[in-house]
Amino acid sequence: MAETYHVLHWRELPLKTAAVLASGLHQNSRSMRKLRSQKLRSEEYTELAILDELRIIRWLLTKDAEKGRNRPESMLMKMLKLDEKPRITGFRTPEEFEARRKIIAGE
Repeated sequence: MAETYHVLHWRELPLKTAAVLASGLHQNSRSMRKLRSQKLRSEEYTELAILDELRIIRWLLTKDAEKGRNRPESMLMKMLKLDEKPRITGFRTPEEFEARRKIIAGE
């Protein structure tokens, strides 16, 4: 809210006032990105995707590309941390859950 309304202490506002101000925030505001767990502005996604494509095009013109080595990493994936191992968020059976719990607990 600070960048749009210059309100630094929004928690001191009445609840209805804060809600009305929040509803008027643009989609790329820090608050709205935080609500959506979005790390980057919309434009930054596009810019990083363009950068990745340019890096691939440049790489394709090298001898490394002919041999299939040293392909550049995706900056977009790096920024979004999608290259990390996915965390387990669920289990198919109670036995899978118990096995994982024992590993974590060190049993």
